[in-house]
Amino acid sequence: MSKKSTTTGKTAKKITTGGVAYAETADAITITIGGRQLANLRRIAAAMNSVGWCDSDNTALTVLAGFVVGGDLYFLGQPTKKYHSIVLDGVGTIADNIISAIDTGYDDGTPEDRERKAALSAAFAKAGLL
Repeated sequence: MSKKSTTTGKTAKKITTGGVAYAETADAITITIGGRQLANLRRIAAAMNSVGWCDSDNTALTVLAGFVVGGDLYFLGQPTKKYHSIVLDGVGTIADNIISAIDTGYDDGTPEDRERKAALSAAFAKAGLL
C-alpha cells in the first residue's frame, strides 16, 4: 500500500477473510484465527502429536508460529530472498511444508530421516490432511 497510516492507537485497517481477521494500528498488526482455519491448525497439531518421534506438545499456536508464520516472517527481513506465503485453508500445503521442513533429528535424506517423515506423512494422511 502506498498510503501511510497516521493514526495512533486506533485501528487503521481491518480485513476479514474466512476465519482470519487482520487489524493494523500504528503500533502493531494483530491476526485473529478462528473457524475452519483454527480447526485445521488443531488437526495438524493433533496429527503431529500422534507420531511417536514428534514432540507431543504441539498445539494450533505452535504449528502456526513454527511452520506457518515463523518461516514466512523470516523472509520479510530478507529482501534478497523470495517471499513465500501459505494460505491457512491449504492444509495439504501446510502439511507438505511441515514434512519438508521438520527437523527429524537426522540428516536430510538419510534412511532414518525418510522413515520419520514417512510416519508423519502417514499421520497427516490418516487425519485427512493430505
